[in-house]
Amino acid sequence: MHQLRAYRGRTRRYPFARRLVNSGRLSVPAVLWDSPLNTLDTDEFAGAMVPGAPSTDAPVRVHGDDGWFLSHVGGDFTGVYFAAHGAAPADALASLQDGKLGVKPVVVVQPGMSGISYPGIDVIEDSEGLLATRFDARPGTFYLLRPDQHVCARWRSFDPTQVRAAVARATGNP
Repeated sequence: MHQLRAYRGRTRRYPFARRLVNSGRLSVPAVLWDSPLNTLDTDEFAGAMVPGAPSTDAPVRVHGDDGWFLSHVGGDFTGVYFAAHGAAPADALASLQDGKLGVKPVVVVQPGMSGISYPGIDVIEDSEGLLATRFDARPGTFYLLRPDQHVCARWRSFDPTQVRAAVARATGNP
């Protein structure tokens, strides 16, 4: 701590040194922009959740319990589907449930839509609407997250063929 104070004192005298001393957060997650593991966007999105970016967190509710989004993803490829009015289309559900895509399925529902369940799929209520905002998600938006919780790919609509191709690219199995 004494050294940090000394550095701060020097930055007052030498303005060029201010950018060299970070007394707050000492590290930030890397955004892997050019990684060959990413699938480039084909749809328009806003915000920071670009392919290669670490996933953001947000408060969620699962089975009536408050929690955080990131505790429900990671360790496996995770497919995150943002459902319209609390319901996912049957074709998307069937593709997610059968396990052939190689992803852990998560369906995100809108605030106030808790109590919805789909066999074999984690259903997460976006309790404050922050998850959809941070992911620039509209109903039908689908994100593929890598096991390290970085965004692998994203689309405005779910297409199992595109998801399979993105998983294959990210795992080196074209």
